[in-house]
Amino acid sequence: MAGYSEKERDLTNDYTMFYGEGLPNPTPYRDRGKSDTGSIELRLASPKGERFDYLIGVMGSSTDKTLNDSVSSVGSFAIFSQDNDLADLRGDMFYWGEAKVDGEEKAVFGEANVRFTDQWTLTLGGRWFDTEVNSRALYSGIFYAGGLALPRGHQTEDGFARKVSLAWRRDADLMVYALASKGYRFGNPNMIFPLEDFATPSGWETDSLWNYEVGMRATWFDRRVQTDLTVFLIDWSDLQVRLYRPDEVTYGTNAGEARNIGQEFSGLWRVTDAIDLSFNLTHLDAQLTETVISEDNLV
Repeated sequence: MAGYSEKERDLTNDYTMFYGEGLPNPTPYRDRGKSDTGSIELRLASPKGERFDYLIGVMGSSTDKTLNDSVSSVGSFAIFSQDNDLADLRGDMFYWGEAKVDGEEKAVFGEANVRFTDQWTLTLGGRWFDTEVNSRALYSGIFYAGGLALPRGHQTEDGFARKVSLAWRRDADLMVYALASKGYRFGNPNMIFPLEDFATPSGWETDSLWNYEVGMRATWFDRRVQTDLTVFLIDWSDLQVRLYRPDEVTYGTNAGEARNIGQEFSGLWRVTDAIDLSFNLTHLDAQLTETVISEDNLV
């Protein structure tokens, strides 16, 4: 299995309050980006329904990103060219930057089901991943005479996400299970121009989430009534968040931990062969359990 995706963005903010003093017209900040991602995945699966079955696979993906931003104001060239080298100007564009990011991910994953009896099934699964991200950026204009090249970024991470579940199936009408599984999201570098008196983080790291749940699936009255009840607890660590600097530019960072305890219920009543009535109810109790104050900035 192979896939390819392409994404683009084009955002504009009004930066007159930051850089427009003395300029005759509004000062827009433009942020553009493009990414191309290709991936390939190979899987091997055994026949289902045996006492033991499995699925194993490998995957690889590659992503290339190009980011461009700029600040300009109609009529600014005549003003700034009096005190700056024309090499630091592009017409009315007096700041511009370009960043490139390329990343790769490799993973091996698998899942196996062991049926001890007709009622009990144990499921074990996992995913090992390894990522590498390289980045580079150059900023030019009146703020960075001659150009400012950020240090080349190089970030690598690896880890293992696990899954285990135990299910008891009395028959086709009743099943009870318990599950524990781990998920994650990769980190990335911050590719934005520096701001004086503000220590912009170099990037954000992988966050992780553990999900614990117990559930029941049942049908009643010759399967005309179906019920689904789940109780779960989610622990989320190193949350990935986007915050604003004083100049209104956003950056990514990690901040604290969170916990979510909840219950979900859904039911379906087959009134007739042509009419179904369904009902869903969810209760959540989510809260931050730890916040972070970094050494350089309040987060």
